[in-house]
Amino acid sequence: MSQGAGPTAERRWQRIGAAFTGALAARAVGIGCGLLQVPLALGYLGLRDYGAWVILQTTAGLAGLIDLGTGFAAQNALTAHLAQSRHAAAHGVFWATLRRQTLFAIVATGLWLLWWRVGGGAAALLPGARELEPAMLHVVNLLIAVQLATAPAGLALRVALARQEGWWSGALAAATSASILLLVFLGALGTWSKPLLVAALALTPVILQGGLLIRWLAAAWPARREPTAALPRLRLSFAFFLPQAGMVARQYAPALAITAVLGPAAVAPYALIQRLLQWLTQPQSWLTEPLWPALTDAHARGDAKWMAQAERATQRVALGTAALLLSAPFWGRALLTLWTRQPPALFDHVLLGSMAAAAAALALAVPFSVWLNAMGRPQGQALYGTAAAAMFCAGLPLAVRYGGVAGAPQLELALTCTILLPAVLLDTWHTRRKLAGATPS
Repeated sequence: MSQGAGPTAERRWQRIGAAFTGALAARAVGIGCGLLQVPLALGYLGLRDYGAWVILQTTAGLAGLIDLGTGFAAQNALTAHLAQSRHAAAHGVFWATLRRQTLFAIVATGLWLLWWRVGGGAAALLPGARELEPAMLHVVNLLIAVQLATAPAGLALRVALARQEGWWSGALAAATSASILLLVFLGALGTWSKPLLVAALALTPVILQGGLLIRWLAAAWPARREPTAALPRLRLSFAFFLPQAGMVARQYAPALAITAVLGPAAVAPYALIQRLLQWLTQPQSWLTEPLWPALTDAHARGDAKWMAQAERATQRVALGTAALLLSAPFWGRALLTLWTRQPPALFDHVLLGSMAAAAAALALAVPFSVWLNAMGRPQGQALYGTAAAAMFCAGLPLAVRYGGVAGAPQLELALTCTILLPAVLLDTWHTRRKLAGATPS
């Protein structure tokens, strides 16, 4: 895990550029695979069983929450230690974080297995999932346990970002897309059953992330490391966890609510539109993901000029991303119909417009959220982010019941514009004054 000489401002941009280029290449692979993958998967699985895969993609995101924010806190600590060449301390943080996350995973997996045994598992939590065939439902329950047990594999990407090697993220995404396309192609040829195909699709990212984590373990094993006193406090980790939980809830809770209220087939159009919009927001993610540790590094070195340049760049990208998203309702339906070979009526104009507007509002908040996280100041987001996410999750069942599938993004848009976006702007202003030594009135 050791790193060479500290990066200069020019090397920071080079590393961000390498991560962006890697992510661009990975997304090109992902889009190419997705153009073939989705029609094949929909044609073989059907809307209902495709919904089972969406459920597992959702639970995979939720499983990442069981680290309680220790991954993001460790990323910041690792970046700061490596910026100052404290490699032994960095190794101490890595090993202590891995032990914590392993403990959390064991507890979470045990609780899920107990719930599956005595409470009914996914069918009890998501009434709509009862429409699945028994074999498929069994696969869903089993794979949720596997996702929880292997959640510490996500630490691999946090280490890669802390080392400012964000291209690993793109490489994993490309490998995942290509592997899933191969699996779907083999499934469509009748090589294996639908439950086995869904299981293989869900396990692919877990296996690839696990391989990367093993690489870091092999590199860190012989190294000298400091005691676990270098580990960030759980209070700071929990402050990272709460906004992370809110982000995951905004991304994945709608699919669960739609499945619970309207059934797994109803979630397919939502998931397909969400996938299209995620393609549009990817360039922003490619920039901000490696920029977070680079900002932390620059802050540790006192490089205020570079930080200001980076902030302006992220704000320009946010405006461009929002404009692109808002244009999606004018052309997105035709593209989705051509891509999925499904009837145009499946992609409602109101649903597409509502999802695009909600995504655009969130894109505008990203630069400020990333800056706060890079400065190690997630506490404000822990408060207002949690409040907005809690209101969103609490209102989702009613929004879907009375507003249909479009009710979910409409609720998200309302909460983002009235709570999240104003609060993160105020939080950023307040934090800037504190860091500058001013005392807010």
